[in-house]
Amino acid sequence: MPTTKNFQPDDYIFKEGETGGYAYLLEEGSVEIVKLTPKGLSVLVTLQKGTLFGEMAIIEGGLRSAGAKAVTSVSVKEIDSSDFLAYIQGKPQVALNLLKRMSFNLRETNKKLTDAMRVNEANRSAVEVADEGNKEKNTKDFTSVLMDPDAIYEAPISKAKVFSSFLLLGIVFFVLLFSILSHVDITVSSRGKFVTSVPNVEVQAARSSVVTEIAVKRGDRVRKDDVLVTLDPSEVGSDQKVMSTKLRAARQRIKRLVLEEKALKGLDLSNSRIRQLDGGNREILAKRLNEYDSIKNLIDVNKKQVALKEEVMKAHEELFRKGAGSKIGFLQAKDNLLAVTKVLSESESKLSQKVAGLVEQLEKEREIEVQLFEEMKSLNKLEKKSSVRAPVDAIVLDIPASSVGTIVREGEVVIKLVPRDVPLVLEVDVDPKDIKDLKVGVPVSVKLDALPFQQFGDIKGTLVYLSEDTFSEDLNGEKKPVYRARVDLEAKSVQRMRQGAELTPGMLAKADFRVGERRLITYFTNPIVRGLNSALREPN
Repeated sequence: MPTTKNFQPDDYIFKEGETGGYAYLLEEGSVEIVKLTPKGLSVLVTLQKGTLFGEMAIIEGGLRSAGAKAVTSVSVKEIDSSDFLAYIQGKPQVALNLLKRMSFNLRETNKKLTDAMRVNEANRSAVEVADEGNKEKNTKDFTSVLMDPDAIYEAPISKAKVFSSFLLLGIVFFVLLFSILSHVDITVSSRGKFVTSVPNVEVQAARSSVVTEIAVKRGDRVRKDDVLVTLDPSEVGSDQKVMSTKLRAARQRIKRLVLEEKALKGLDLSNSRIRQLDGGNREILAKRLNEYDSIKNLIDVNKKQVALKEEVMKAHEELFRKGAGSKIGFLQAKDNLLAVTKVLSESESKLSQKVAGLVEQLEKEREIEVQLFEEMKSLNKLEKKSSVRAPVDAIVLDIPASSVGTIVREGEVVIKLVPRDVPLVLEVDVDPKDIKDLKVGVPVSVKLDALPFQQFGDIKGTLVYLSEDTFSEDLNGEKKPVYRARVDLEAKSVQRMRQGAELTPGMLAKADFRVGERRLITYFTNPIVRGLNSALREPN
């Protein structure tokens, strides 16, 4: 039956070297386990309430290997061997702790023994004969290692292995960090070709005619106003001659009518003006001038007769009033005056009609002149249109009117031109499955098929247009739905590219649209996540 004992501070519960027959369970206070060493009394461990100590004396049945000293007022329960066994059976954890402590003590003892053997071996090696065989020494070292596994554990690690391990770990860490921090571009690739920023020029025939000359061929470079095709001008030439004759005749009539108008106004006519008229108009002018002079002379005579008749009538009137003349004589004189006045009025009216008719005819002739002049201008323009000229600096793309003698109609295309010295753009076909990733403004990298990318590099650009709907065929004429996009090229990139090669419309290229970016590590994690996601599901 365990008994309880009490101890005061600094009292020994048991001392080192005593015969041990009991174990102790600390119920109150604290106890130090002490051992006597050459340097004095050393405290191995301080025990607290609930700790079992002194049990090794019961297990071994020998002397105490250390002493137990009370630090404070202590109350312990003294346990003999039978009670100890019962205590262990009731608390298996105590037995486990004892085994752990015994194992630890055994390992510590083994370590101290190994250290002592190592020191002894080193001392022995110092006095060994210098010419001892390597084979015997190596065998001995190998045997010592086999006999001493702690030496294997405690042997220093090779620097090369440490360096290699750290290097490998560093590489793994660097690759992992690089894959987390690094991004790669997400691109959408499409095919396209270069075109001018302005559409091709289709030069049309201004009139229906026959082609008499083709001055260019496909691929020729032409400048503005260069003659491309000549049409038959014979029809226009005959019309011009007829129109020129009519216009000249109208202008002669106008000059004659102007001279007639001046003559009616009483102005002198210069001989130089008269000599400018042709023979027919001079004859007409002479007849008209004589006619006008006759009317004017008749008016002058009529005016004189009116004046004379007025004097005669006044004389008859005076005589009639005085009773010296008859009334009949007075009335006859008055009647004669009225008759002469009537003739004068008719002559003046005739002259006025001539003047009015002259003015009206002059206006008509001037209108005819204007009309003929405009028709002549049209014919002159039409004559110029007989020579089909280049409207801009360009390159000849196609010649629909391929041979001399071809009949062309008004408005029909005779030459197709590609403008020069205008910015180039890239038109590309976009697959409908990629359209969701594209938007106006994304950067584009353009690589030409004709120029190696590794040697000439790429051309930077920007997406500036994306069609709202699909086209029924692509740029190559293949029947399939595609979206049409246009890429505006950077001037610096185009200029740099042109230093190595000439860029021309129609060149094929590949366009890589940068639509986003992703981390490099996602190329490793996404398949894993996808696999886990599908693996954790049970299909129906």
